[in-house]
Amino acid sequence: TDNAQPWSVTVIQGEARDKLSQRMLEAFDEGRDGTQTYKKYSANNTPLMKKGKETYGFELYEQKHGLSRDDKDGRRQKYRPNYEFWGAPVLLLLNLPTNAVAGTFIDVGSFMYAILLGMHAYGLGGKPLGSVAKYTDICREVLGSEGMPENEHLICGVCIGWPTGGRDPRETPDFFPSRLILDETTRWAVDSEWSKASQA
Repeated sequence: TDNAQPWSVTVIQGEARDKLSQRMLEAFDEGRDGTQTYKKYSANNTPLMKKGKETYGFELYEQKHGLSRDDKDGRRQKYRPNYEFWGAPVLLLLNLPTNAVAGTFIDVGSFMYAILLGMHAYGLGGKPLGSVAKYTDICREVLGSEGMPENEHLICGVCIGWPTGGRDPRETPDFFPSRLILDETTRWAVDSEWSKASQA
């Protein structure tokens, strides 16, 4: 908004990347799940939000991995690679100032989407990692205040690397969750002639 560009990015690779992953895995394996320093989830999801979340959970855990809803241990193990950064050699941390408001989060979301589109255009693989924001304290311990400033929220990570096996994500996508259908997310206030022409 107003070209404020409120985000900051920390690029992590090599020894720092490995140490950060190790520390996060240790915390995760000990059952210390942490929490974001900002409010991430709504306490009152709309019916469509609930539908989207439930469909995603079903498709990822039950259909793709064959894990029942009650298999918490199995699901947790499938979540664990988030802290291995899915094997990617580079991790970005996307931050916002602690005084960020709703519009500021829109800005960083647009910025992240541009990064992902650019990566995809070059055939790189990438995953947004909201999970790493649960361990802002570990990021600060490993990276220091220069890498994770005290006056910033860690919003999410983005891991970057070439897909395994030479897969080109532009031709062979990875797991892709279902989307709500157009009529569930879109309202139309258009002339009837325009509507008919657009559907022809």
